[in-house]
Amino acid sequence: ALRAGRVAEAATVLERLVSQRPDSYEANLLLGMARRRQGRNDEALALYEKARAARPEALEAAYNEAMLFVDTGRRAEARPLLEALARRFPEREEVRRALRELDGVRPDSTTAPGR
Repeated sequence: ALRAGRVAEAATVLERLVSQRPDSYEANLLLGMARRRQGRNDEALALYEKARAARPEALEAAYNEAMLFVDTGRRAEARPLLEALARRFPEREEVRRALRELDGVRPDSTTAPGR
């Protein structure tokens, strides 16, 4: 339902799942994504944090949390998350791109000016 754009329907199902399995990485992550799409950013952040606690080694919850920080102007809070992800997942282009954007490098720029 979430992928199909039926966010409210997905959130209802995910709320039930989170209440049954409060430590579920997937349920907290997906409900956080639904809450973000609904503009309920504080709830999304809390859910991403619960997901990260359930599975600290996973990329998705930390990346989604960092990008929510970026999108809401809390760039200083995003940086340590993105830097930690870049160290753990150096192959992930989306993490490197997000860090470049924080540094003021255009997303389509991979070389220094004048090259």
